[in-house]
Amino acid sequence: MPHTHDVRHAHTIQQHTHEVVAGMRLVGDATAFQIVVNGVVKQRVDAKNLEGFDIIDYMKNNNQMLERDKYHRIQIVPNDFAHVRLTVSVQGFVQSRGDESA
Repeated sequence: MPHTHDVRHAHTIQQHTHEVVAGMRLVGDATAFQIVVNGVVKQRVDAKNLEGFDIIDYMKNNNQMLERDKYHRIQIVPNDFAHVRLTVSVQGFVQSRGDESA
């Protein structure tokens, strides 16, 4: 015997607000991270901290040369939520090519 039920249900919620609490939360516990250069995973580091790490070899092309006039995208990807703090140091060298009359 087919039949239907018409059930109406409602809740009344009093007007209220939610306080926004700013700040960092301790969420996750990253134990490793990946170093990604130009979209390619270059190394997995099984550590929470790493100091004095040089990524120049990861930025070289197939001829082991660092290409000029090119932007490189460097990503640090932890294996869990994490606060990542980086200090990036860039050193450049300009070779002057003038004539010998100077």
